[in-house]
Parts: sequence; C-alpha cells; structure tokens
Amino acid sequence: MVEGRPEYKTKVELRPVADGRIYTPSEAVSANLVDGVAYLDEVIAKAKRPAGLAQAKVITYNRTSGHNRNIYSKLPMQLNLLNINLRNIFGVSQPGFHYLWMPAN
Repeated sequence: MVEGRPEYKTKVELRPVADGRIYTPSEAVSANLVDGVAYLDEVIAKAKRPAGLAQAKVITYNRTSGHNRNIYSKLPMQLNLLNINLRNIFGVSQPGFHYLWMPAN
C-alpha cells in the first residue's frame, strides 16, 4: 500500500486506516485506499483510453482446484441448509441486520 499510494508515505501513516476493518466502497475512496468504484465495463473503457485502443479482448481465468475445499462448494446447485423466509414470518422486506426478539410465553 505504501508504494502504491502517495498519500501514505510510511507504514506509520497507513496504520490508522489499515487495521483490518472492512470499508464500504465510498469509505475506501475517501481514505485513498482505492482509486475509485466502477462496474467492469467502465473499468475496461478507462483502461483502453491511455493504451489508445478502440477494442479490447478481456480474458478471465478461473481456478478450478482452489474452490472445492468442502462438500458444499462441490455441489452444482445452491444448497440451503436452513431456509427461513423472514418476509412471511416477521414482515422483514429489506436486507440488513435485524434484531429478532420473541418473548417467552
């Protein structure tokens, strides 16, 4: 990070923001930890400009051996071990952190 970010000249300057926490995209931009946030097509267009390219072929590589470390990742389909529909049970319609409290009878 220190080598790629002129805002952080030493590890001591970087330490307050590089403490292991998770940043939202806008927080990472504000802290100068990333250049920006964009979709893949926007990034490809931006990369073509300085190279003077009108067209570019994007090649992606996938590791086939690294993701099959447990029985669940080897399954060809999604497996829900416990499917709870919170919308029907509690009326929760938005994703997020929810505190669910059910008083004892």
